[in-house]
Amino acid sequence: MRPNDEGAAPVPSRSINFNTRDFALHEQFDAWQELANPILDLKNLKPNAHDGYAAEMTAYHLGDFILSNETFDPMAYEIGPAAVRRADLEHWVISVNRGGMSVMEAGGDVLTTPAGAISVRSLAMPLRGEATVQNMLFLYVPRKLFPERAAAFDAAIRNGLRPAFAALLRDYLISLERQVAFVQPENLQDISEATKAMLRCCIAPEPDALHEAGGPLSATLLDRARRHIRSNLNSPTLCAEELCTVLRMSRSQLYRLFERNGVASEIRTQRLLASHRALSDAGSRKPIYAIASEFHFSSPEEFSKSFRREFGYAPSDARGKRPPAGRSSLGGLGGAFCEWLANLQVD
Repeated sequence: MRPNDEGAAPVPSRSINFNTRDFALHEQFDAWQELANPILDLKNLKPNAHDGYAAEMTAYHLGDFILSNETFDPMAYEIGPAAVRRADLEHWVISVNRGGMSVMEAGGDVLTTPAGAISVRSLAMPLRGEATVQNMLFLYVPRKLFPERAAAFDAAIRNGLRPAFAALLRDYLISLERQVAFVQPENLQDISEATKAMLRCCIAPEPDALHEAGGPLSATLLDRARRHIRSNLNSPTLCAEELCTVLRMSRSQLYRLFERNGVASEIRTQRLLASHRALSDAGSRKPIYAIASEFHFSSPEEFSKSFRREFGYAPSDARGKRPPAGRSSLGGLGGAFCEWLANLQVD
């Protein structure tokens, strides 16, 4: 386990990197098991332990929370009564399954988590399960943060989240992971407050929680909208109406999301950036008029005028020129992982 090197760039809030590749093949699963203690008792489901065990973790300490991205080979896992007593942790764990399948038994209920799903469990509750090769994103949430909504969190373990709120929370956590390595220590409190608001909204949705989460909700929806735009730049149907349908919001709500630049302006800018990348590709000599048509500009002349306005030079001058970075959708200290978990609930 290697804490982030001090002085590295970008400077993460606090991070840990662990990879079983750093161990001999026959030691890899044991190393992963040691990292998981005192949380889980693990069993390797690979047929031959001498073939090694591939597992990797990148974890970030966010002050009130821990965010961990983990990839691992098939395994069985269990938190038995003894492990619960041994760990003495009262954290909820919000899990986003990014690939593979997990089947878990907790409190007499069998819970299946397919790829793309989000679930809630508790480290204070005995459970057991099996997982295929997986990539998981975990948010560790100390119970002390939500004493007034503990019943709602506990209910979510069995009942899950409402589909719309599950999708919002999943997108927020994935977006948070994309930016967390660049979070400076002085901004941790803002990240923490935004995450608390999103959890209150999505797990215990009450009128005050929805109002409180307005900022993070808008940021998550805006990120979702921009991802849809970037994935559909070649589509002739890409427009505000399509975004309203995809995001399930009214036109006025969509325009409020893009009130700074506007929906049409965002689509045009992203298409211009994509066209610049196409022109800069040394392996392609696609004509300018074909690129203009590919990204649905009405004519080569209109494309040239928009391109020059955006970048300050003509499309023909972009050949071999490095494209500018796309617009961002959002405005190191070390320590053992288990110590992080133990200290997370200390006031």
